[in-house]
Amino acid sequence: MIANGAILEGKATVDIDEFMKNQNPDDLKAIRHNLAQSSENLNNALEGLSMVFESVNEILKENQKIFIQQQAICQKPHKILII
Repeated sequence: MIANGAILEGKATVDIDEFMKNQNPDDLKAIRHNLAQSSENLNNALEGLSMVFESVNEILKENQKIFIQQQAICQKPHKILII
C-alpha cells in the first residue's frame, strides 16, 4: 500500500502517434482551431506590446530633447540685478 505523502519515482511515456490515431476527428479539429486561435492571440499581443515599446521610445526621445534644452538654459550665464 502507498502511504500518504509517499513519493513515487519513475518515467512514463505516451506514444503520440498512437494517441492521435485514437482521438475523435472532431476533437482534433477543435484542438487545431484552439492552437490557431492561440497563435493569432499571441501575435496580436506581441503587436500590442511592440506598439507600447514604440510609444515609450517616442516619449523618451521627446523628454530627452526637453532635458537637453533645459540643460542648455541652465548653463547660460545669468545677470543678477542688485539694487
